[in-house]
Amino acid sequence: MGVQTSSITNLFRQIGDIVRNTRRNTRNFRTTTHMNDDTRRIITINHGPQQTKFITNHISTSKYSILSFLPKFLFEQFRKYSNIFFLCIAVLQVNAKI
Repeated sequence: MGVQTSSITNLFRQIGDIVRNTRRNTRNFRTTTHMNDDTRRIITINHGPQQTKFITNHISTSKYSILSFLPKFLFEQFRKYSNIFFLCIAVLQVNAKI
């Protein structure tokens, strides 16, 4: 059992060394990297027209427009068979010959 304990201990030591070396490398990398003048981006805000055209962000929450009111309204009402039935009864009553 002593042999297994030492091998597990060595494994954890190696993992700890790897983690410590990785942390040191990332710290050194962060402190030594600097941007050159050639790699900087220049961002202008509200300066002239946009270079690319974007889709409008218009949101319409209304169900009907002026042109689509009558067709959509009639479709919604006559989807129900009872409304068609009452329309037929009304047409028959308006006709005086029946």
